[in-house]
Amino acid sequence: MGAKGWMAIKLDLEKAYDRLRWEFIRETLIDMKLPNHLVEIVMNCVTSSTLNIIWNGEPTEFFKPSRGIRQGDPISPYLFVACIERLAQLIESLIMEGKWKAIPLTRGGTCISHLMFADDIVLFGEASTQQAQVIKDCLEDFCAWSGQKINTQKSSIYFSPNTNEAMSVEICNVLNIARTTDFGCYLGVPTINGRVNSAMFQSVITRVDKRLAGWKARCLSLAGRLTLIQSTITAIPAYTMQAAKLPRSLCDQLDKKIRCFLWGGTNMQRKPHLVAWDEVTKEKTQGGLGL
Repeated sequence: MGAKGWMAIKLDLEKAYDRLRWEFIRETLIDMKLPNHLVEIVMNCVTSSTLNIIWNGEPTEFFKPSRGIRQGDPISPYLFVACIERLAQLIESLIMEGKWKAIPLTRGGTCISHLMFADDIVLFGEASTQQAQVIKDCLEDFCAWSGQKINTQKSSIYFSPNTNEAMSVEICNVLNIARTTDFGCYLGVPTINGRVNSAMFQSVITRVDKRLAGWKARCLSLAGRLTLIQSTITAIPAYTMQAAKLPRSLCDQLDKKIRCFLWGGTNMQRKPHLVAWDEVTKEKTQGGLGL
């Protein structure tokens, strides 16, 4: 682990789309070296929006906002990612100056300072009050520049086990962010801080149960149940399996639930698979499964 403590800060941006300054968007597009006429076209799309509010069941008059980008607009995610990249550039400049000390993944190897996916941001650095102040100043500069605001109530800091307890308290006070021992999920995948077990991925089982609860196996043919399994159920754990290796016991639970649904069994009644196989043979001869 080493003598130095390290920290990871998971940030939450308050109303990220709604707070983005229009002038900041324009500056970002210009810095991307886009043609002036294209910048004007994009800005006209952003600034031409009008809004109204439902007040006591009645819509108010339309008004024009002074900042923000629209949710659901196809161009909004691209604009937001381009703007949030300015924070990454600011962090990289601090690293080049030697002010921000990123976490080395291996001894003398690549260092990591941040992970970003749209407004899901995790920052990494040395666990010290000096580094905490550098990070705080960096975030304040970016927020003043872009119009963003850090929601300190929903943000959290995770410290490596060798971090001094008094130091972690000082860092939390500097950043005004609470300490945590588990980040929960990041991009829909549990952050693993220890040994992998089935409890970490219980959400996968829960999602499968919710989907199966809405389907009535008795009302579907065997071919219909097979199609639903292939198109929906097997796709649920696929995303998680791209980032982590699921425990064998959890995979066995998934297989059991899929088998019961496929052969028409329930928690209260088990249907022998050999009997159900006769249904498969019958439907195969009728071209039901297309096998």
